[in-house]
Amino acid sequence: LKLEQIRRATDRRKRETVLQSIENVLTEALQNMRIIARGLMLPEIEGLSLGETVRSAAEAHERRTGMKVSLDCDDYRGDLSPALRICAYRFVQEGLNNAFRHAGGNGQAVECRVEGRVLSLRVSDSGSDTRPDTRGGCGLGLAGLRERVESLGGTFGLNQTEDGTTIEMSVNLVQGDEA
Repeated sequence: LKLEQIRRATDRRKRETVLQSIENVLTEALQNMRIIARGLMLPEIEGLSLGETVRSAAEAHERRTGMKVSLDCDDYRGDLSPALRICAYRFVQEGLNNAFRHAGGNGQAVECRVEGRVLSLRVSDSGSDTRPDTRGGCGLGLAGLRERVESLGGTFGLNQTEDGTTIEMSVNLVQGDEA
């Protein structure tokens, strides 16, 4: 869109101003792509227990944001499929990213329980921003999480109130291990 402004610019100064604007936008886009790419890389989680996997995601978030995360996680040592381990890591990662973005990191908490053969994972915050993201985001993070959880035979839930937001997933470990 700005290229047309360059074509119509009547003097060199106007052209340079538009070119600088384009350069700024492209630089910011490149920085955002690098941040996204860095976030897509998983740390080495193969062989970690469920608790270690969840803790790894929470600690990475703390290092990146400087915000404390309350962590309460069963130390389940049973076998987990790679798909389920990645799902748990991504669930915590996306939940905490949303808590940071929409609630300023207030009251970030992660709970992880295994009862019988059912894994329940919850990420919550105590922020009060229940408005949708108006910065142009398309909300693919939560939709992608829902798809990932459901592909493992699990359920996904989202609860937003004035007191904060909670996302929850529940997966039968037998089904999750078959994925």
